[in-house]
Amino acid sequence: MTASQLALARPPMRWPGGKTKALDVLLPAMPDDVLERPFVSLFLGGGALAYGLARAGHRGPSLLADANPCVAAVHRATMTDPAALVERLRGVTISASSYAAAADYVNAVLAGATSVPGGGPVTALDTAVATLTLNRAGYSGLWRVSQESGRYNVSMDPSKVGKLALVEDHPERLPACSLALHALGADIRCSDWRETLAAVWWGSRPVIFADPPYVDPVKRGSGVLGLFGATERQPGFRAYTRGGFPFSEQVALCRALSEAADHGADVIATNAENPDLRRLYE
Repeated sequence: MTASQLALARPPMRWPGGKTKALDVLLPAMPDDVLERPFVSLFLGGGALAYGLARAGHRGPSLLADANPCVAAVHRATMTDPAALVERLRGVTISASSYAAAADYVNAVLAGATSVPGGGPVTALDTAVATLTLNRAGYSGLWRVSQESGRYNVSMDPSKVGKLALVEDHPERLPACSLALHALGADIRCSDWRETLAAVWWGSRPVIFADPPYVDPVKRGSGVLGLFGATERQPGFRAYTRGGFPFSEQVALCRALSEAADHGADVIATNAENPDLRRLYE
């Protein structure tokens, strides 16, 4: 493994709210010895910070988790068989039918199915191909599910018709991501933040990163002070999973992160600019 190979490691999919552009802020905020300590990501998403740590020299172990089984499958398939993932994506051309087929597969996975339409078991590779097809062809790479049914419901971008599901730099990026995940000693799990924290060994003094779905943002300097009484709040986006991420979850997460810090973990959390969250974390 060389530094030049790892330098190509970037998130294998677009992810709204991803932290690639924030790494210049996040990495300096980490503890000085972060590269020698276990790293835990509670809301993995695109994994920008994890890949950034690998490029910086982190050599594991790491626990990378997301409650979305499709997200977890993308990283697992990338880690275990990037060549097969590249080859499969090279065989998918974006069309209404390929998009619909990918959505059907993803919806079966989201529903907890062990087999998919047309037969055959659910696999990480097939799930990753379907997820990356939707990610490539959907509007702005959005991930959104119906809060009633839990089904994926992003429309196809007509401008992507006729293009390959294989993004131009995937043949180089995906193998680099695999190297990065192996370097991180990544344990990739599909679990919610509570399950992930329950698996942490506190004696290892982990560094925990929490990047949950954000609360509604408030413009800085708006003068909004009252809890839940803001009039200038801009609509937030929490439809990554069925049921969303209500404020009660933000409160529970904050309390759990505080307890993790009491156990010796270093904790970094991100969220929208919002007076409720500032008061909560203070």
